[in-house]
Amino acid sequence: MEKIKVTQKQAEHIKYFERDRYYALEHKVNGTFSSSGCLDELSLDELAIALYVGYEVKEEFKVGDYVIANFDKNSKVREITDILDFHASGHSMLETFEGEKSINIELSVLRHATESEIVQEEARRTDKKLDDLLLNLSNKERVRLCNKLICLESDSDE
Repeated sequence: MEKIKVTQKQAEHIKYFERDRYYALEHKVNGTFSSSGCLDELSLDELAIALYVGYEVKEEFKVGDYVIANFDKNSKVREITDILDFHASGHSMLETFEGEKSINIELSVLRHATESEIVQEEARRTDKKLDDLLLNLSNKERVRLCNKLICLESDSDE
């Protein structure tokens, strides 16, 4: 039998009830959990599996996190802009990415981006902004900008 995935909050409550599994299951059946409302989201079977077989804590995501889809080796780093739904079958996420249309992705197929992936993505975004800015300048404006940057650089060397 496979372990089930639970939220961090559910894991904390399950850990508390591991000392008396029968008590936890009895309260689940009777619907008398008080401070453990998060366990109400689990079915009786899921709670029993968590208590007797084990569980894994789901990776939690929040707005602003940089993520990558696990299923695609060429997937780009994306930033979560809005989390849509929280339901037992899986959380879905609404995400926008630099002018692309919004897309829904199941959070279950995402992982957090590594620090180096985030650094690369931020550099890519900065380069894109600079490229967009430079493409909108005339040749004369580019030369003037270049001269200003050279002056700024020489001032900072002193």
